[in-house]
Amino acid sequence: MKNQATIPSPSKYNPISWMAQNSVAANLLMLLMVASGFLYMQNIRQEMQPNYTYATVVIEMNYPGASPEEVEESIVLAIEASIKSIEGLGRVTSTAKEGQALIYADIESGESLDRVLQNVRNAVDGITSFPSDTERPSVRLDDDARWLTTIGVSGNTSEKVIYDLVHRIKNDLLAMDGIIQVTPRVEKELEISIEIPQATLRSLNLTLPEVALKVGLAANDIPSGDIETTSGQYVLRTEGRREHGLEFAEIPLKTDADGSQVTLGDVANIVDGFRENSSFFSYNGALGMIVYVYQSKNSRTIELADKVHQYVDELNSSLPDNLSLDLPYKRVDRFKSRMNILIENGIIGLLLVILVLGIFLNPRLAFWVAVSIPLVFISSFTILYYLDVSINMISMFAFIMTLGIVVDDAIIVGESIHEKKEQGISTREAVIQGANDMIIPVLFAVGTNIIAFIPLLMMPGDMGQYLRSLPIVAVVVFSVSLIEALFILPAHLNAKRNKYQLPTFLKPLHRTFLLRERVALSLNSFRDVNFKRILHWSIDHRYTTVVLFTGGLMLTAAWFQSNRIEFNWYARIPSDQVSARITMPTDASVEEIISLSKYIETAGIEAVAELGSIDDVQSRSIAAGINSPSYSRVSFDLVSEENRGFTQKEFVALWRDKAGKQPHAQSLRFDYLVGF
Repeated sequence: MKNQATIPSPSKYNPISWMAQNSVAANLLMLLMVASGFLYMQNIRQEMQPNYTYATVVIEMNYPGASPEEVEESIVLAIEASIKSIEGLGRVTSTAKEGQALIYADIESGESLDRVLQNVRNAVDGITSFPSDTERPSVRLDDDARWLTTIGVSGNTSEKVIYDLVHRIKNDLLAMDGIIQVTPRVEKELEISIEIPQATLRSLNLTLPEVALKVGLAANDIPSGDIETTSGQYVLRTEGRREHGLEFAEIPLKTDADGSQVTLGDVANIVDGFRENSSFFSYNGALGMIVYVYQSKNSRTIELADKVHQYVDELNSSLPDNLSLDLPYKRVDRFKSRMNILIENGIIGLLLVILVLGIFLNPRLAFWVAVSIPLVFISSFTILYYLDVSINMISMFAFIMTLGIVVDDAIIVGESIHEKKEQGISTREAVIQGANDMIIPVLFAVGTNIIAFIPLLMMPGDMGQYLRSLPIVAVVVFSVSLIEALFILPAHLNAKRNKYQLPTFLKPLHRTFLLRERVALSLNSFRDVNFKRILHWSIDHRYTTVVLFTGGLMLTAAWFQSNRIEFNWYARIPSDQVSARITMPTDASVEEIISLSKYIETAGIEAVAELGSIDDVQSRSIAAGINSPSYSRVSFDLVSEENRGFTQKEFVALWRDKAGKQPHAQSLRFDYLVGF
């Protein structure tokens, strides 16, 4: 009698075999991972876009009242000269505008951001040639702003009323925990104009410079020294700062011998207004403003956005009828939509895994493999929290992307155990052998997935920081799925199935078991007959097989090189915001630009009404002379595509036709596509 060769069983004392035989330990590990994941899920940061710091140093310095030429000569040139020799700095870009200088200095790849920043601060602090009335310079890294939401303000009223309301909104929101910045679309400087007829000045024997001097002295706080006492030092200051026109009216210009005074209000026309500029902004057909709201790094996006939206609703209900607030672009809706996609895809994935594996293998295996999806994702939050990865649009995309891959290793291990059981091996030995046989294949499968994402971690520059959370999430999810497949899943499959009779009302389900058996037999038949025949042919004709696959590869490359497949660095996708961009000649007046912008807006309204109704527009705006005196942008924010009966392309085509040719404009461009 010949001795039959036997395959040595794996050691019962290696960690995987031990866990497979100790369901209590496996369940405790699973509960610990899930509980920890739920705990850190509540504390992990939420933000729209990944928070990161640009490799750029920003130097900002104010010089009140100075012209752009004065700012350049006294500030910009001095700063550029002082930082040009700093090691680690690359391109320097400077902007000099009225009353302010902005310098952006790029930090070269591989340099320490903190070290270069400190060197720039030291260099700027060492400059002694700045004018005496400049403000202290701000030197910082260019932090990425975390845009939360947008507020629209409009009303049939004066520009001053709109400004006061925007100022009130800004102060209220900045007092809210989690809000760090509130920025109007157009920043306008307050100005109090004082007009005195020349004949009045002559009658008072005064000149405009003399009046300006009197107003300047009376309108500012004046330091008056300090007093030392036994209880401490007190600083004296004469308060005279005035911020409203009525306060300037009381300033005395001339005092007669009898004590009577002539005040500024007696002889001058004093008007509260804004410094004259060429900008114009309208919102929903009325004078208005857009306000951008930004959140802090550690705030939770959804909860904070809900607070801001509630504030807007409450304030709007208290405003007069000629003023209104709305939320034209709830950016948090995209965040919620991405989260809903993740949850919906997870549920669909669970059902598909249970269905497919339940048909081809067995329902018990299908159930525990499906459980691995939420188990792995929830457990990953513990590690992501300590790696300082937030829940943002990029990290949620990574979760969605790994959703279909995360069950692969669990399927491999589960199928191996199922195969051992089909060979007649006891459940206990099948689980141990099946799990141990798959250690190397699963390690290689997960390892290759991880290696594929490693290059993204090494990507330099701003894009590398922006995409950082994507490879980290993928690597963490794959690693946790490996732990689940080798240390938890085998224990769940290591259970004897007790035979029992189905209750009478469940007897019809017996047919599903018969269906599963038929499908399994068909699959085995395909594997043992058809697939083997194809495999044998491929091996016997290996050169023909290589030629066929090589030819297919070359055909694919040729198809790409023929430009039949469009290539873009960033995907261009339709946006719900459709814009008309108008560029006028440099000698065009403000009135001409505004008039043409309103005409284009009217054409857009007619196009929407013809395709659907005005209710298909969430908001519309005109921004003229803001980025450039000769540039204007007319924008329509449409409702989501599923809630309207036309596409952006159809709207643009009809809008362009309604607007017609505009010979006075240098260019008129319509756009509805956005990049990544």
